[in-house]
Amino acid sequence: MLITLVIKIPYDKWKLTHKLTGIIFILFILHIFLLDELISTNPFLAVYLGLFAVLGVISFLYKSIFYKWLADKKSYTVQHIDRPNNQVMGITLFPNGKQLQFTPGQFCFFSYSDPKISREAHPFTICSTPSDDHITIIVKALGDYTNHLYQTLKPGVKALIEGPYGRFDYKKYDHPQIWIAGGVGIAPFISWANNLEESPIPANFNTDLYYCVNRTEEAVHLKKFEELENQLNGFSFHLIRADREGFLSANDIVDLNNREIFICGPKEMRQSLFKEFRELQVLGKHIHFEDFDFS
Repeated sequence: MLITLVIKIPYDKWKLTHKLTGIIFILFILHIFLLDELISTNPFLAVYLGLFAVLGVISFLYKSIFYKWLADKKSYTVQHIDRPNNQVMGITLFPNGKQLQFTPGQFCFFSYSDPKISREAHPFTICSTPSDDHITIIVKALGDYTNHLYQTLKPGVKALIEGPYGRFDYKKYDHPQIWIAGGVGIAPFISWANNLEESPIPANFNTDLYYCVNRTEEAVHLKKFEELENQLNGFSFHLIRADREGFLSANDIVDLNNREIFICGPKEMRQSLFKEFRELQVLGKHIHFEDFDFS
């Protein structure tokens, strides 16, 4: 766990380390109970450690062996793929049976039946809304898996979707809000923007969306946010381009008083902004983000 704080590990390798940790745990338990004299001479300690050992082994076996059959997964088919630039693609999937139920801002684990693509499930945030008859996600080619997915995935491929997960939900709060997206971290805010168009808007609605990209060409769904700003009172959109405006800092946001802050983007951006907001006396409980960063 400590290693992942300083080294970016591809998702499949990260997951393998967790499986190996379970095996090491089992070997460690066997070593203690078979060779440790303290266990054999202390019945209370043996029972105490035995309970934890049994719970740990059961949890490991459930997650590594039985979970893939017991987890609730929905079958979908890739219907359309849009590649607006040489790194980003939007994937639209339609259900083959029962449709997934989710809340705007949540993410799921996606795996594909194409033999050329790893069957390991990877997490992506849903961009569409619960009322849509399909699911849309955005993928950026950043690592081995997402690069290969960008180059290989085609319409017609079957997908299994596990989830949804996450509690990234703007509707839980009545205060004015700040939404900050970095790159494909715009995904949950696309879903939220779509949801705003479908839901009654509170009279005191006040939200600023900061969309951070390196260049204008990298921004996706730009027209949607510009139109929403013109149509919806209380919604302001700010495109922050690193090659023009520089990187966004907490000091660039004028009004932080009594605001809920939602951040979705690269880990470095999240950590930097979180530190800056705390230095400006924003309480940690008012800063929200989903912490997954695999590619």
